[in-house]
Amino acid sequence: MTRLMQVDVFSGRPLGGNPLAVFVDPPELPASAYQAWAREMNLSETIFVWPESADQYLARIFTPAQELGFAGHPTLGAAWVLRELGALSGPAATQITAAGPARVHFDQTGTVWFEPPARELGDLLDAAAVGAALGIPTLWMVPGLPPQAASVGVGHLTVQLEPGHVANLAPNVGRVKELLEHHGLTGMLVWSFSGAGRVHARVFAPAAGVPEDPATGSAAAALGVVLTQAAGVTEPTRYTISQGAEVGRPSELLLAVNHTAARSIAVGGRVAPVFSAEVDLNP
Repeated sequence: MTRLMQVDVFSGRPLGGNPLAVFVDPPELPASAYQAWAREMNLSETIFVWPESADQYLARIFTPAQELGFAGHPTLGAAWVLRELGALSGPAATQITAAGPARVHFDQTGTVWFEPPARELGDLLDAAAVGAALGIPTLWMVPGLPPQAASVGVGHLTVQLEPGHVANLAPNVGRVKELLEHHGLTGMLVWSFSGAGRVHARVFAPAAGVPEDPATGSAAAALGVVLTQAAGVTEPTRYTISQGAEVGRPSELLLAVNHTAARSIAVGGRVAPVFSAEVDLNP
């Protein structure tokens, strides 16, 4: 039997944030079996973790449609679960996935943070094509920061809009999927500033089987890449990102840039337990 814990990430209470299924120390199975269990859980992501020591564990992450090399809310949720179960001790640990090592740490407020395994600025994309996929005029986009890809172990397209437009989006899911697949990206982060240090965001990832994600830590980290490498943010800055209200799962993500070094990126959030069970992965 394998321990399954479901938690809500980027929320301080159950039934908010982004739900996550964490399978702890499962048996060795083919990827198709893990994928089938991810489809069964039918959440944005499901993570399988194998503790190696008190400060390191291996992980594989699946959406309902595909395996990912890295993802944000599974990283935070898995670290929280392993610490809760006593498999991790101390304030920090390393998660190993196909994308490489990602550091996680716990602060004194109970927030869990990760540093992404990669920070790569990608290509600029044609604003007209992005606008057509989102069903919006290019005038809604901020001209000084055009649509741009960024990777943190998983690739996202970041699109900044003028304030007031993010909540009203009704994208063409088929076109968004086609655009992302053409550029080898997993999700589209559409965002705007909603106040000093505050961001309103939505993430669409139909290519991964997730039409709209309630809270996306990897997309928040990708925004950190764009802010530090394209937008010229050089001072230590913290942002609070609101996401998920449009799908009934209000979430709060924290993004800290330039705090430990130039262009450093960390994404944080709270984790709330929902339920625990024992599961036979070979039914």
